[in-house]
Amino acid sequence: MHATEPATVIDTDAALTDIPCQVSLPDGLFQLELEPVLGAWEPARPPPADALHWSVKAARTVARARWPGGELSGIGYVDWVHIEKPTRLLGLEELHWGRAHLPDRTVVFEHLTTVGGDRWDVGIEWRLDEAAPRTLVSPVRLGADGHGVIALSGQPLVLGVQSLRVALMPNEYDASKLELAYDSGTGAGGSTTARGSPSTAG
Repeated sequence: MHATEPATVIDTDAALTDIPCQVSLPDGLFQLELEPVLGAWEPARPPPADALHWSVKAARTVARARWPGGELSGIGYVDWVHIEKPTRLLGLEELHWGRAHLPDRTVVFEHLTTVGGDRWDVGIEWRLDEAAPRTLVSPVRLGADGHGVIALSGQPLVLGVQSLRVALMPNEYDASKLELAYDSGTGAGGSTTARGSPSTAG
């Protein structure tokens, strides 16, 4: 299924309310409504690469999607990733990133390693009853099996994450190289869903 209209160019400083959240499809209109619950956040440290900039437009939202014959609602978020050159030229070796929405807070983390061995670790814990996020007390590390622990201000959050890896050569597609799996985790207050995808840039 493909959109019937060209993509819209969005300014880097565009507000969440200014981002178009609808796509015209052959059988009708797909609409996404995002109501911010937690606000924007940007890492204080410089970007890991000159041509790569990542920030959070909304750490947590109420999301509602509607399309002809269907509707879905749940917890969402909006990240902004600005890349000025092909990812294979960014000098990235490995990226672990994720987000966990708990009943009383949202956790955001990113761990990146460059081909030169430099590490870039950022992360926040944002409680629903607080106006600003707290910086994670220690970097998040995911093991080779996708598991890890996030040290929070209360009980640690244990992640059990299975990876989604895509290894494609230019103009070549091999379904055997694509592994699809679910991402999940548990923490204080019950179960949650965490998104994390260890991957290798190439």
